[in-house]
Amino acid sequence: MRRVSDWIIDQIVHFDFARDTIKSGLAHFGFYDRLGRYFAVAHTKHFVGLVGEHDRLEWTVDAKPVLAGVPNIPSPIELPMYVDALSDGALVVSNFKTAELYRIDPFTMTARLLVDGHVLDLVDMGNCVVDDQGCIWVNEVTGCRLWRFDPTGRPAEVLGDGTPGFQSDTVPFGELRFSWIYDIRRGPDNTIYVLDSRNFALRVVDVARRCVHTIAGDGRPGYQDDGGNARHARSAAIRTPSSTARSPSQWMRGGTCTLATVSITSSE
Repeated sequence: MRRVSDWIIDQIVHFDFARDTIKSGLAHFGFYDRLGRYFAVAHTKHFVGLVGEHDRLEWTVDAKPVLAGVPNIPSPIELPMYVDALSDGALVVSNFKTAELYRIDPFTMTARLLVDGHVLDLVDMGNCVVDDQGCIWVNEVTGCRLWRFDPTGRPAEVLGDGTPGFQSDTVPFGELRFSWIYDIRRGPDNTIYVLDSRNFALRVVDVARRCVHTIAGDGRPGYQDDGGNARHARSAAIRTPSSTARSPSQWMRGGTCTLATVSITSSE
């Protein structure tokens, strides 16, 4: 494992609502999509924006215009959580409070509701991650379920029944339990990584084999060396983990209004 001194802050983005440049501050989260576009998500300000050249917003998504002179796509998003791109270049935006998933078309500057989670009894909505087949994965944070929707927004699969629980071994889809899913990420070979937060574990959904593996954590908080097996590891530094990324080049949540990219240097 690399030493902490080998990790450096590559870039910090913090927003100041009085200005329209990104460097002075704006967002709660930030993401790059597969096309290399960078999106800022102002969670508590209830809007999403595309960050363009010179760190300026090219357009926003909100119920009303956000900044003077910046085009806005009208949509009643509320507590947006995540942005990902569909195969046709459109975007999906998940909303925590309303449990709604919106499809955003930046070419026609329009938005429409794709999934109404409350109709499906979703308690809330965390991230929205598009897999290699174009399906959209959504996690219920407190609802302890993981959903897969087809590109049209129809439910294709739901993992977990809402009952909190944990299994340290590999389990089939039908027996799966989570406890507060704070984060999900797309992995290689059409896998989905799940931060099973109140189980203090990192798990991976194997879609091809229709099972879920626990790759780190044993369901209990505290610190414990893994002894060579990551499933036995615990970390006192992460009391309730809230975010993860599989690549050091991805954006990491750094605080209420701060984002930081982290890169690794080697002193070897």
